[in-house]
Amino acid sequence: MSNKRHSHRRAYSDGQRVSFLRRHLAGVIVTLVVLAIGLGSFTWSGFSADSNADSHTNLHIPQRVISLAPSVTELIYVLGVDSTLVADTRYCKFPAAADTLPEVGGFLDPNLELIVSLGPDLVILLQEHDDLQNKLSKLNIPILTVDHQTVKGILASYTQLGSRLGAEASADSLLADHSQRIAAIEKLTSELSRPKTLVSIGHSDKPETINSVYAAGNEGFYSELVRLAGGENVVETDKIRYPVLGPESIRALSPEIILDLFPGAETGASVDVHFVQKQWRSLSDIPAVRNNRIVVLRGGFFVIPGPRFLEILERFVSAIHPEVNEALSTP
Repeated sequence: MSNKRHSHRRAYSDGQRVSFLRRHLAGVIVTLVVLAIGLGSFTWSGFSADSNADSHTNLHIPQRVISLAPSVTELIYVLGVDSTLVADTRYCKFPAAADTLPEVGGFLDPNLELIVSLGPDLVILLQEHDDLQNKLSKLNIPILTVDHQTVKGILASYTQLGSRLGAEASADSLLADHSQRIAAIEKLTSELSRPKTLVSIGHSDKPETINSVYAAGNEGFYSELVRLAGGENVVETDKIRYPVLGPESIRALSPEIILDLFPGAETGASVDVHFVQKQWRSLSDIPAVRNNRIVVLRGGFFVIPGPRFLEILERFVSAIHPEVNEALSTP
């Protein structure tokens, strides 16, 4: 049994669809706040961490670490230094062991008093935690900030955490593997057509219709992954990261593929895909609906820009360019 608080999620079933979608939308609001997303580009081949990254060569390896983001927690486990973790947040649920650690609040409400009481010798947080950074610094608690707003920032954090936590070899291996996999995907998709793609992070819960959609804007993590996967984000605005689109706006954008994310539904949950697709059929005049290119993607990792971002990218590739699936699965 988990030591943390869990939301009581239910699968779609008759009489429960509206409540499921309302809970999904509530989760979307949290997601839009918590997600560390942005836009960046870089050359994958020979990628190395930013030379301006914090240097910790002369610092001791911490033994009591607190993580304040799910993406950071996942990376600590991947690097194999999770024995140093003494606490994380209520949203840190993967891997399963992370869900058993004491929690120190969430993204918006970290419990400073509890953090201090745990006696950490390092707190790892995101750049967005600027207010908390200042408070911890005034208390002389060592901190490490990482940028998980872009793919480049995520990869750079491998080196940052590896250096700080004494896991340089694991970090170098992970960085090399992920850079190689991204380069292989780019090679597969670079010469293919780029269908116009809409990424939906949540939509209205009015049964059997689409009233409004929270979409991924052009400046953001999802847009970057769509581009790497061989698509083109149909939302061109770079001023709003998650614009709300009504039916007429969606019709005007005329997406050829719609990626409908359900982060609140863990992989394997019984989401009624047919019901979701039926909702989209209320916009039957757009190409994605006419051509049956509505792809429902389920799983909490879709909103965690950490080391599992490669899974998101590969799922995007499969949805946008299913013709390269065999090549994608070949070592």
